[in-house]
Amino acid sequence: MRFADMNRVYIFITATVLLLLVTLTLMNGCFFGDDSDSAGYWIYFEEIEPESGTTVETDSVIITGQTSYPERPPTSDWAGECPYIDCPASTVMQVSWLNMTTGVSGSADQEIRNSCWTFFGWCRCECVHEFTAAVPLALGDNDIKITAIDGAGSSESFTMSVNYQPAPPGNITAVANHGQVTISWDPVPGATSYDLYWSTSRDMTIDAADRIIGVSSPYVLYGLTDYTPYYFLMKAYINNFESRTSDLVWAVPGWLTEIVYDSN
Repeated sequence: MRFADMNRVYIFITATVLLLLVTLTLMNGCFFGDDSDSAGYWIYFEEIEPESGTTVETDSVIITGQTSYPERPPTSDWAGECPYIDCPASTVMQVSWLNMTTGVSGSADQEIRNSCWTFFGWCRCECVHEFTAAVPLALGDNDIKITAIDGAGSSESFTMSVNYQPAPPGNITAVANHGQVTISWDPVPGATSYDLYWSTSRDMTIDAADRIIGVSSPYVLYGLTDYTPYYFLMKAYINNFESRTSDLVWAVPGWLTEIVYDSN
């Protein structure tokens, strides 16, 4: 037999022996412990929504996600299935939240499910706690901490940032008349003031527009030139916190036409 052929035979025999040893090891216990070792050994977070750094326009945010920890059940044989593992009750895994900006805290609602799989006798089960937390916000940046604690006292935390700013005025209308335009809008919850920006340029920006501070709905802008388009933007304020810019609306002042007689 040539040396190359002998070398291939040696490699094949070595690989077969190693595979047999690994299989026997797995049949007698998981990689991470023996049959009696069935405690969770780490907690981790995933699928958290919204993403950290998100800006919202409501005074609370719904945070969803899941926290999981693996279990090590008794090992199955290489061709079998992992034995069924009951995930612990919700009182065992506590998921809570803390708005570190306001000091307000609470518990998250949970739904629990498990999943198990095996590979050559290595069993892996995960107890997944899908949680939902409704967290009230303060205006501006809010640092929110989510904490999970298992029955053995092990814990992990996840910290995220959410920014709350006022919503802009909505449902804005601009109605033209001779030499004037009347602007109306829906109130923004909690708003303390509104600013109106106007221009004759369709590509207006608030930096280059005329600004009227502290308007109330409806607001009438007088002294305009008939048959000239006017464009409007708005912002709402809650104390010193401003909203993003509203949608653009426009109107063309002029004489209104009214049909006083129709022979048809």
